[in-house]
Order: sequence, then C-alpha cells, then structure tokens
Amino acid sequence: TYGRVLSSLRRDREAAAQFARVTSPPLSAMAAYQRVRSLVRSGASSDGRAALQTVFGTYAHDTAAASSALFLFGDLATDEREDALARATFLDLARRYPTSSWAAEARFRAAIIAFVADSARSAAAELDDLRARYPHDEVTAALYWAGRAWERAGDQERARTRWREATARDPLSYYAVLSA
Repeated sequence: TYGRVLSSLRRDREAAAQFARVTSPPLSAMAAYQRVRSLVRSGASSDGRAALQTVFGTYAHDTAAASSALFLFGDLATDEREDALARATFLDLARRYPTSSWAAEARFRAAIIAFVADSARSAAAELDDLRARYPHDEVTAALYWAGRAWERAGDQERARTRWREATARDPLSYYAVLSA
C-alpha cells in the first residue's frame, strides 16, 4: 500500500524500493510488476526491461502479473521502435494468457503492427480472429482496421462487409464513423 501511495505521488524510486520489500507469495508477483512500473516511470527503463523479464519468468503462473509484464515489455518495445519484438511479445502474451485482460489488446496491437509493416493479409486475418475470439473487446476498432487491411490486400467486398458490421454494431462510435 505504501508503495502505491509513493507511486501516485510520483516518488517512483522510493516506490520501487517499497515494492521490492514485498515477499509474501500472494502479493509478491504483482509487487514485482509494480516495482518494474515504478522503475520505468523513474526513467530507469533499461533496469525496468531487465526486471520485466524476471517478472514474466519467475511469475509465469500468475496470469495478472505475467501478462501485465509482457504487455508493458511489448509497449516499451513499441516506444523504442522495435516493432518485430513488440509484435512477437504481444502475440506471445495472447498465446500464453488467452484469458488475460490484456489478451485482446495485445492481439489488436500485434495486428496493427502487421498492418503498418505492409502485411495486410496477416493483419486482416488476425483482426478477424480477434473479433471471433473476443466479441466484446476492441471489436468495432478491429472491424474498422480489418476493413482497411482487406482493402489494402485487394479484397474490397470483405472490406465493405467489415465496415458495415462496424457501423451496425456501434453506429455512434469513432470507428463506425470512419467505417461509414
């Protein structure tokens, strides 16, 4: 609790030290993850990246901590323009922890990286898979981007179908307006 208070006050180095003191098994996995977040926020991103690998290695059995650590690792890789590493990390997260609260977002980001890298067919298939696997998460965005990917891949009919689905699903959303 004290570590979270310090973190909310942006005293991240102190917060990291407090999280490192947590060793009891029910709390140690998330404390290790929170320590990493504090390190990254304090500017020690190289220490944070190394600690992240420890978190998802040591606490692989803890879905919340390990998937959060993998997502942060992928996000940091994206920030550093290491798109191949980010994509591989996001796909690994979704494969290892399909029920994680991060799984749908990880699949979405991996597909968008494929789209940007001119792998339109891969992106379209992954986005279609995302909407099938996670019908309540990221669906309107996935439909819009699947349409863009199918359009880039040369399949205009599939593109229009995805955009119609997006506008029918949530007609007032940002992605429905783009789809229209």
